[in-house]
Amino acid sequence: MALPDPTPTLRTLYFAYGTNLSPTQLSLRCPTAPTSSHPLAIARLPNYKWFIQRRRGCANIRPSPPTPTSSDEDSGDEVWGVLYAMHPADVAILDTYEGVDPDAPASHQNGNDIARPTEQGRGRHNKVFLGVEVVRWIRDAHQEFESREAKGTVRALVYVDEMDTEEGVVRGDYVGRMNRGVREAVELGLSEEWVRRVVRMWVREGVEAEDRII
Repeated sequence: MALPDPTPTLRTLYFAYGTNLSPTQLSLRCPTAPTSSHPLAIARLPNYKWFIQRRRGCANIRPSPPTPTSSDEDSGDEVWGVLYAMHPADVAILDTYEGVDPDAPASHQNGNDIARPTEQGRGRHNKVFLGVEVVRWIRDAHQEFESREAKGTVRALVYVDEMDTEEGVVRGDYVGRMNRGVREAVELGLSEEWVRRVVRMWVREGVEAEDRII
């Protein structure tokens, strides 16, 4: 049974950059509150690189330091994604899907740019909170969040594999789900130019998962 939505201050902003770009997939994975899978905004994460990781063949991101040809504060890399407002119970479900270690030790790496409540431990992903730039609000609910965040930028939950940061080849069964996510996100306003320039280096077109595949 779906639970009533909590107030905005109790919901968690979640930045999806992989197969959860697809609201269809997220609704199947996290059914507790229907609004958890309703796209809130299109957002971008500057100075991070999107790639397919070596060991698991899935999407991952890593910090991208400035290059000699870029400014001191801008590496030129960016990750585009979809922003959701998640019910706490759905965040717990998502933690399971993303393989978060519930017994990971506490982390002390916290600052203006990143907050890491714990280390990754034995999990497939760690939960980090990063500042993402809102490109376009999709739902009227954005006013609830703008009132408590800096204009244009929000701090959002991002699942990152901090251990597998080497580039590899996309896993076969991942392609269709990633393409479904790309299609649905582009329809919402995700940058097609970024998809062509970045995602298509790793994920070929032409294969898409069926709606019930998660």
